[in-house]
Amino acid sequence: MPSILSTILTAALALTSAVPLAAAQPIEALNATAIDPRAAAGKYDPAVSLATFSDTNCWQGQQDVSQPDGVCYDLPGQGMKIWWLAPGCRVLVGDCFNSVDPEWRYVDINYCIPVGDKYHYQVYC
Repeated sequence: MPSILSTILTAALALTSAVPLAAAQPIEALNATAIDPRAAAGKYDPAVSLATFSDTNCWQGQQDVSQPDGVCYDLPGQGMKIWWLAPGCRVLVGDCFNSVDPEWRYVDINYCIPVGDKYHYQVYC
């Protein structure tokens, strides 16, 4: 019995190592039955990988998230860093509806953004 279990585990590990890490895919390319309804308006899932921090220097209290575009999310913390953005995307920090202020749009990777006075963010692609 242990040799059968060992064979199964070896095969499962080989399968998982052969599968590439998730990459941004246009939502229209995904199976329509598997699409999350809240992300249906978006183009990519994920569209951003970012972290929020409990301080404005982006040193403490890190929380990593990956989100699709087209949805407004709460923005906890005092600092934010964008680790990765899908091609052609930008992050709007603020109220998710006021895109007139260019100071609230971000596309820079690994830059600490102070967000203590902003409460939401949304990715646009």
